[in-house]
Amino acid sequence: MYNYKPVLATLLTTLIAVVVSYGLKYQQWLSVKNTDWLSDVRTAQPNKKNLAIYNNSKQAQIHAVIKHYVPTVVDALAHYKTACTQLTQRTRTHVRIAYFGDSMIEGDIITEYLRTYLQQTYGGAGVGFVPLSAPTAGYTNSYQLSFTTNYLAYNFNVRDTVNNYKPYLSGYVFDVAPNTTATSKLALYNTYAKCNFYLLGYNYNSTTQVVETTVNNKLVQLTLQPFSAFKTLIKSSTTSAAVTVAPYSKLAYYGLQTEADTGIVLDNYAFRGSTGMNLSVLNYNLLHQINVARPYDLVIVQYGLNIGTNEQQDFSAYQKTMQRVLRYLKKCMPQASFILVSVGDKCYKQNKQWVSAPYIPYLIKTQQALADSSAAYFFNLNTTMGGVGGMLTWANADTALAQKDYTHITSAGGKKVAQELFNLIK
Repeated sequence: MYNYKPVLATLLTTLIAVVVSYGLKYQQWLSVKNTDWLSDVRTAQPNKKNLAIYNNSKQAQIHAVIKHYVPTVVDALAHYKTACTQLTQRTRTHVRIAYFGDSMIEGDIITEYLRTYLQQTYGGAGVGFVPLSAPTAGYTNSYQLSFTTNYLAYNFNVRDTVNNYKPYLSGYVFDVAPNTTATSKLALYNTYAKCNFYLLGYNYNSTTQVVETTVNNKLVQLTLQPFSAFKTLIKSSTTSAAVTVAPYSKLAYYGLQTEADTGIVLDNYAFRGSTGMNLSVLNYNLLHQINVARPYDLVIVQYGLNIGTNEQQDFSAYQKTMQRVLRYLKKCMPQASFILVSVGDKCYKQNKQWVSAPYIPYLIKTQQALADSSAAYFFNLNTTMGGVGGMLTWANADTALAQKDYTHITSAGGKKVAQELFNLIK
């Protein structure tokens, strides 16, 4: 026969303990801490009814501690600062900056002003790298790009399955349709001084190749080394050049590089829709060759527009992947200083009103941790925009700093961001 006495004794003891503790607390004779008997199994998520209140509370807590953040390591910008000093002392010819981002920097937004401020301070000319064709051609304030339709364009999302050409740092690589030629014309606006124009690409052949191209209606021969990225001068001391390229076996084209003999070179590598994670597919051999021939002194990484949903609070998977990406870039460019620029503010429509996306503070907190773990300087774009609600303020300003999609900034907004960045790295 089963003995129920131990069970009954346990239940009775528990009941007495609960009654006594609550009785003492009620009479205020003893301060007793509330006990959650299910704390070991209860989830931390609030119920749906209280989710909005919970999110607002958590956003306020997170936003209060976010700031421009310098990780607790040796100065994250040390190499870049040394390079600028050497440029001033004329013990080096260039300081090179790579700026990776999504559509927030597309069309040379932010970078056009940052480049100008730096070149005014340290010298230099040109707009850096420009792809042979681009979806934003005609929408930039720093240059005008026009091109024919004979290019075969591949990118991070559209892979070349015929020749297996790998994308450049811009995310794009170009071939030319058979039995045709393709032309790109790049003209810098009047505010830019004369500079040198180079054609960039990659020779996948195992032998040296001599190819012909046309520059401003003049035939030019180029000698390209085997299995190597090439940067070939096509025009010097000018503000415009038209280049016509032809299809050659195992020859890929990237774009035009514009820069002076000395000074600051800032390359804009914008790729629409990117989360930044696709940078991991950049070819190691290509990155190594670039780092040997023209190493970057500063790498700026800015993503966030294409990450997250309104209900999302956990970005640990994104953080883990981006840690690998940054580790890979630092392996390929070990001398470079790194800056991670956070996502800014972003709005969505709720009950016919534009409101800040609730996941933004959680993403920013993750990006701050990512910068810390990667020994990068953290620049909080959200703070620059005024924090939660900043996008509304920027978009509705008399001189609009953001577009009415309440996601992207305008050229005027880019100028404001560039000024903040310049103050940091000048």
